[in-house]
Amino acid sequence: MSVPRSETTYYPAVEPNERLGRWSGTSVPRKEDKRLLKGQGAFVDDLWMHRQGYVHFVRSPYAHARIVSIDVSRCEAHPGVYTTLTGTEVGELQQPFFQMAPELPV
Repeated sequence: MSVPRSETTYYPAVEPNERLGRWSGTSVPRKEDKRLLKGQGAFVDDLWMHRQGYVHFVRSPYAHARIVSIDVSRCEAHPGVYTTLTGTEVGELQQPFFQMAPELPV
């Protein structure tokens, strides 16, 4: 059996566009560096609001596992838990599922 030979394709060099070449390979000073290096950065995790909640996602440790049921009663009984949502409940809340792209032609 013969192995197909791959031809090397050479593309012509692209002339640098004035707009693109202006930033390409150039060191750009950032405004936030001084603040971040001094430890004065503000991040979303640093903010605190009254009655703020956190979300935790629990995933199956088994890839492609068939999940038969989910019991969230122990989670809901834990103090400080606002609510629990399973995939089925989220699916019911999102009906109909929103569409981000236009319909494909048939």
